[in-house]
Amino acid sequence: MVQLEQVFKYYDMEDNNLTASKMYRFCHQCGNKLVQSVSSKLNFVQCLHCNNKVYSNPLPTVVVLIEYEDKVLLGKRNGQYGKGKWCIPGGYLEYNEDFITAGYREIKEETGLDKDNIEIVSILNVVSNFISPERHVLSVVLRAKFISGNPSPNDDLDELQWYSLKETLPELFLLAEKNLIEYYASSKSNGIFISK
Repeated sequence: MVQLEQVFKYYDMEDNNLTASKMYRFCHQCGNKLVQSVSSKLNFVQCLHCNNKVYSNPLPTVVVLIEYEDKVLLGKRNGQYGKGKWCIPGGYLEYNEDFITAGYREIKEETGLDKDNIEIVSILNVVSNFISPERHVLSVVLRAKFISGNPSPNDDLDELQWYSLKETLPELFLLAEKNLIEYYASSKSNGIFISK
């Protein structure tokens, strides 16, 4: 059985000297210059004018593994990261939404499928992806069953295609997603996941 992993590093983090002071220069509350904290090992900058602290935290994302008859729906990326490689559809959570709402919204934006076409049925995993010094994400991985409809690529996807869990996958952008799909396929063949 494939070992499910939860932390993936895509660059040498030991050489990372990116700090919050390099990412954020001005206070979003008052507009004054931000300075690096010297009293804490936490990665944040602070405004000396209004005392606002700006942290450099991982961004929350959600991806949705949509399954139909032992196949999963993958999209070919056209965005800045991983252009030309394949991925599980998903994206960033917006400020006022929960991760399930974000999952449905992202699927609608990227595939045209909505709540009438898919049903989110479970959480498969939560993973940390350290993609680059500027981009760390925490991803909630959801599982959905396909009900009906015709997926159509939108947003940052050029193409959508169903891939069999029993065949070789295309080149995926994130090792985390490759690992997850392989784990899911292995677990399913061992009877751990049973479709409704």
